[in-house]
Amino acid sequence: MKIIAIFLTVCLLFCGCGKTDSGSGEGSSQAPVHYDLSKYQEINMYAIRENNLNPLLVSSESGRLVLSLIFRPLFTVDQKFDCLPCLAENVTFSNGCKTVDITLKKDVLWDDGSSFTSSDVDYTVNKIIEYGEESPYFQYFSNVEGYAANGTHGYRFNLTSADAGFPALLTFPIVKRNSLGNSIKFIGTGDYTVKEYKEYSSLLLVSKNLEDKTNICKIKVSLLPDNSSAFSGYKLGQIDLFKLSAEDALSGSVDEAKSFVSSNTNRYSFLAVNHASSLLSDPALRRIISQITSAETVTKDLAPDFAISADSMVNPAAHFAIKNEASYDDLKIELDSLGYTTDESGTRIKKTSDGNKKLIFDIIVNGENHSKVIAAQYIANLLSSYGINTTVRELEYTVYTDALKSGSFDLALCETAISLNNDYTFLLGSEGSMNFGGYSSKKADSLLTSIAETPDKSKRTEYLNQLQTLFFKDMPHIPLWFKSSKIVYNNSLIKKPVLGGISDDFGGISTWKLK
Repeated sequence: MKIIAIFLTVCLLFCGCGKTDSGSGEGSSQAPVHYDLSKYQEINMYAIRENNLNPLLVSSESGRLVLSLIFRPLFTVDQKFDCLPCLAENVTFSNGCKTVDITLKKDVLWDDGSSFTSSDVDYTVNKIIEYGEESPYFQYFSNVEGYAANGTHGYRFNLTSADAGFPALLTFPIVKRNSLGNSIKFIGTGDYTVKEYKEYSSLLLVSKNLEDKTNICKIKVSLLPDNSSAFSGYKLGQIDLFKLSAEDALSGSVDEAKSFVSSNTNRYSFLAVNHASSLLSDPALRRIISQITSAETVTKDLAPDFAISADSMVNPAAHFAIKNEASYDDLKIELDSLGYTTDESGTRIKKTSDGNKKLIFDIIVNGENHSKVIAAQYIANLLSSYGINTTVRELEYTVYTDALKSGSFDLALCETAISLNNDYTFLLGSEGSMNFGGYSSKKADSLLTSIAETPDKSKRTEYLNQLQTLFFKDMPHIPLWFKSSKIVYNNSLIKKPVLGGISDDFGGISTWKLK
């Protein structure tokens, strides 16, 4: 039988991240001699002091953001969850999207003047594999069964299963070959070079474009032991720019962050629903519960600046997100229409052939997380106000996870990170690892497969839209919100910034304007 290999090429036309303007200092480890750095305004940032600032081992948000100014990735993911090339030129899929061939840009130079090639990518990938779970990027290779350089400017990944979204996982920093050892060589391809490094103390970063003094051209990075030290520094006016997570804000770490822009994240909160329950197995009831626990109401009351309400497992900021247009004028009337009357205690009850069944549920929650307990209690109160008598069970974390795995719950407050490759199989697939409620749909499984096997953007978006429409109908779980973060800045020094991407908030910082 003749076997014809069909190659599907996705041309990635955006190249902002990968620009190489050699006329502005590209290829030099220090700023041009004729620029007097003392005449440039300096801003202050921070990074957690960890792992000798090895870019493949640093796990703190602050450290990764600072290192992203020095080291570029193959791809970035923007605020609309679109995958864009950085050090990559384009990507080609074959073998049913199990073979991924990446063409690298040929005009990129390292800070020492040497050329960027596939051997640098190979060195980086091998280092991540060598580090294993010690590296925050190791998880991105769970579906990779082979990889190798393909010429001087090509790189191939062989995948275990199809994944047309795989390039979105290649957002880790690429380091120069043989640059990682006992001491880190800060030789990058990013917008800034390291002018000065004082171990355990500070870094001085200088932009490769020093022609416009209204840009952020000089950054002093203080290496601090923890985030609380940085927050104290911000309050004292010693830190001008940093990222504030929802967790830090809700804990009251920083309550004076008045100048900020919000940044989208892939952190998704939802209520798992046990489909084995005779009552909760009804999608109509699940849809009503979703309307009652309106994410807009919940986020407004619990975390107005740190969450955006979700209609489904797709972040509403994503370019392929669609809105659930379903709405009910009166949810109590809707419950009546499903045959639920109200008993003397105010609890909804339904007469069935098996006897009267009351809408009495519990929500399990990780009792070791205070903010989640508060959210669970808020949701329980909302449901109870409609006669769905709901209580919160606070469990130790291990007991909580065991209950999820065994299906010993009615409702469960959960949180996860949606992979940047937009693979929702773990949530909606019949065998999904976080499909705790036991949702099973042949149509959903088919759409998930089509999404993984379709590199064409418009067709893939069509499948993603169909999956969301099916979600609205079946309501496999109750969507709540996506967390967002704040990029906090000193507004007396920095003009309101335009953010980079989900994987690179400070992308383009060299063009941010000073006042």
